[in-house]
Amino acid sequence: MSITLSEEKNELIRNIAECQGFKEYKIEVKTGSMKGDGYLGIINTIHVQDNNKPSKQLNLIMKSAMSGEKLRECAPVRKAYEREIYMYKTIFPEFKKFSEESGIRNNFVETAKCYGTLFADKEECLILENLREINFKLWDRMVAMNAEHVALVFTTYAKFHGTSLALKILQPEKHEEFSKNLKNIFYDENGKQSEQEKKFDESAKQIFSNGFRAISGNEKALAAFNNFVQNYQFFFKEQLIQIDKYSCILHGDCWCNNMMFRYMDPKNPSKPTEMCLLDWQIAKIGSPILDLSYFFYACSSKEVLYDLKKFLKIYHDNLSKTLKEAGLDPEEVFSYSELEAQWKIYSKFGLFMALFVVKIILSEVEEAPDLSELAKSGKSILESVVSSESVNAEKVDKRIADIIIFMTEHDYL
Repeated sequence: MSITLSEEKNELIRNIAECQGFKEYKIEVKTGSMKGDGYLGIINTIHVQDNNKPSKQLNLIMKSAMSGEKLRECAPVRKAYEREIYMYKTIFPEFKKFSEESGIRNNFVETAKCYGTLFADKEECLILENLREINFKLWDRMVAMNAEHVALVFTTYAKFHGTSLALKILQPEKHEEFSKNLKNIFYDENGKQSEQEKKFDESAKQIFSNGFRAISGNEKALAAFNNFVQNYQFFFKEQLIQIDKYSCILHGDCWCNNMMFRYMDPKNPSKPTEMCLLDWQIAKIGSPILDLSYFFYACSSKEVLYDLKKFLKIYHDNLSKTLKEAGLDPEEVFSYSELEAQWKIYSKFGLFMALFVVKIILSEVEEAPDLSELAKSGKSILESVVSSESVNAEKVDKRIADIIIFMTEHDYL
């Protein structure tokens, strides 16, 4: 289906085409994502075709903000696009420059190329390379992620966090500048909770009740989970917001639909050889464990959970490599024992995210909330997700139970 765009967006696309050497060309814009693929964005595909050279073409993705007033009152849409634009236009180019200057070869490059952005009110958008056209694929979210994919994700986060930590030490003024622009988008300028964050708190009781239901009958897990619930306020209001020497720039939204994989080994076509991280709208500063535990608990299979130490080792080996290439000592910057200590403190965040994200991951396409309708009702996405009954409730409960039981057995709660 062909799409009609605003003049601002059409002009942006024309500018991109001409910057890429197109003189006489046609542009085709189509709908690019299924319901449920993304929440704060409208995805369109853009195909630019040279009129005189059939082989000359450009395949792009445009991610645009929803413009409804009610939705913008219920969700920090503009802040989210401002954050993602900042990551693509400032952070990633600075990481590239820093890596080149510091001699980091195990550097972070796993992002889509950004061709252009708009930040006019209600016209916010990013135009990125279309990764599908160069054989990147989403993981099937209905299937818990296997060890090969989890290993690649941990490797990629290690390079990202390692580059951020190295820059923090070697260029502290720059890191300080970045930190000022990477405050939690769900908090206001004074660091106080926004209305969205208050609604998040209101949904916590329902989120926890889903956890209790999943482990019904397992007394040991129930006791451990209840202890987490009783200390939830302290964890979120005190521990989680601590910024210390190990804090770095985080991806933020680490579920499987924000990652794409490529498979370039003909001898092993199911093994991922490359990946890209997508959707940087809630990037922020915090413990690396927030990224790792969110991804690990929300996306991994039960078998993978019990191999946690193996994946932490993969992460730390790659983090160390990046830090060493920058001339730093990993033992001083972020030792393996510190990584384990931080996991014990902060991985509860991953459980909290998994308690409702797993429900989204295992939802059927027709269950995805209509954001415009939600906004009219005054409900947030989170309220809608946690209060609705999933058609795959048994699968959701099984995944949640596996996580809580694993954490109970390893004293992470």
